[in-house]
Amino acid sequence: MKEDILKVYKLGRQFTLKNKKYNRFFSEDFYVVNKCYTWKQLADNYEVVIRYSRDTEISVHAKYLDEVLYLDRRPLIVSVKIDVSDLLSSKNLPDSEISKFVEDEAVFIEYVAERIIQRVSSSFISQATNKSNHLKLTHKELEYFNAITVAINMEIEKALALMKDSNINKEDILFTQFPCANFIYKVEHDELVPEVDTYKWFLQFVYFIRNALFHEIIDPLDPFWQDIFKHAYLALKEILDGNISCFLQNTSVKN
Repeated sequence: MKEDILKVYKLGRQFTLKNKKYNRFFSEDFYVVNKCYTWKQLADNYEVVIRYSRDTEISVHAKYLDEVLYLDRRPLIVSVKIDVSDLLSSKNLPDSEISKFVEDEAVFIEYVAERIIQRVSSSFISQATNKSNHLKLTHKELEYFNAITVAINMEIEKALALMKDSNINKEDILFTQFPCANFIYKVEHDELVPEVDTYKWFLQFVYFIRNALFHEIIDPLDPFWQDIFKHAYLALKEILDGNISCFLQNTSVKN
């Protein structure tokens, strides 16, 4: 059963990554943004916060506390919202990266963390520089502002680096990949897998396939999807046979 679920996972992830039409399903079925996550860092001259925003979106919010950078007597504030599903859309993702993601969760997580950091950095610089034009900063003050921005980016990078550590508590990670940490590696190396998590993901994914077929989103004659259907059927049959067997045993014991 594990082998069939593994095949469904690999094929489904690869196919939805490569096809723009199914990108939304990839973001819904193969990764999750931690909705309870909030990270906050307070320093003498800045405050930075990372938190879940909505759906697959995260927000990064920075406040420059030093009066040198005040705007209209108030702290300079810059923020950016990032939709992780957009980072993983096929238009932004080279095929070479897709092939790595299918095999290695760590590479996948690292890619996302790096792209989040890139977007935050470029957005912060752009926003703050535009606002700073009204401040008429001197060259020295602008260097100071850039130094604070670099420090903020470093703090964000340290926070997002936690995602790469599979041993850290899930509630302390902003972004994780379904169905469970190191799923592929553990199955292929005959290591213990949290089977409940795996089965929960599989049943949810099968339900998605059912809905996608019903609403004619996917083509049932597509050979790639048929391969996914085949392995999903084999895994479901084994689960069903096991449940029937348990039911019959319990019934015979009661009688």
